[in-house]
Amino acid sequence: MTDRVRRYCSSRGISPPDSAWPVVTDILGRHADLAIRNPRKSVLETLRILKERGFVLGLVSNCDEREVWAWSGSEIAPLFDATVFSCDVGFAKPSAEAYRALIPRWGGILLSKAIFVGDGSNNELAGARAAGFSQVIFDSEFVAYNGLRTAEANERLRKDADGTIGRLSELASLLPS
Repeated sequence: MTDRVRRYCSSRGISPPDSAWPVVTDILGRHADLAIRNPRKSVLETLRILKERGFVLGLVSNCDEREVWAWSGSEIAPLFDATVFSCDVGFAKPSAEAYRALIPRWGGILLSKAIFVGDGSNNELAGARAAGFSQVIFDSEFVAYNGLRTAEANERLRKDADGTIGRLSELASLLPS
């Protein structure tokens, strides 16, 4: 998490003192805990709709132990059939091994039948494509406008993906019944 803040500061010519980073890490960690434990209603609703329609859901996340701990208390955790956390498997996106770790946890569902949805962080869209996902969808809801990525970078992600959604709630209408 602090890597993004460091890049953002660097892009703005800001050089925080070393003593600031433990505070930044603590604040970001508490924010992540809250976000994981209190997902947006639209995310919950979309995931529930997908589950009701019979979709098998998997999560591949580059995260640390703190986020995994918070995950166990999240309302969305039970909606996923399989999870892969980088700190547990030793591989992080965009490594193909991170995505392929879903297969045994997913009950053998092939990635060639799967759709990957992500915000493009950590080159994850290209990684999902290289790992063999049948479709790659760029979810631009937050990252397109938060200032952490240039408009040009977001446009490249749109071109690299098979499709783009502006909100996760749009996903249900794109997928077959």
